[in-house]
Amino acid sequence: MSKWFDESEFVCKCCGQLPPNGIDQNLLNLLDDIREAVGTSLTVNCGYRCAQHNAEVGGVPDSQHNGNPCTAADIDATDVGVEELAQLAETAGADGVGRYFGEAGTFCHIDVRSGRIGDTVRWTEGI
Repeated sequence: MSKWFDESEFVCKCCGQLPPNGIDQNLLNLLDDIREAVGTSLTVNCGYRCAQHNAEVGGVPDSQHNGNPCTAADIDATDVGVEELAQLAETAGADGVGRYFGEAGTFCHIDVRSGRIGDTVRWTEGI
């Protein structure tokens, strides 16, 4: 259950499905917290990915996007840049935060791989 997001925003772009156990509640809570800080401009670009879609986009086999439940989302916000969005995610307690700049667009990956306890896995790609 999320205050701001609907499960339809997390379906796989390839098959239109969600994992059997849905979207992790810690991820939804984290996204709600970030949206409270950013406002309505926050968008989920990618939530769940089935194995086929994950392979097509070059995701690692054990991606947080294809877990059951899904524990990751790629997000962006028109009102703030990637660095500010990543900082908000870190402050809100995201376990994994990736900053992406490149052909695929500019966005921030966030995940709750450890249940949102603040484990720090950080990376930047495309700079």
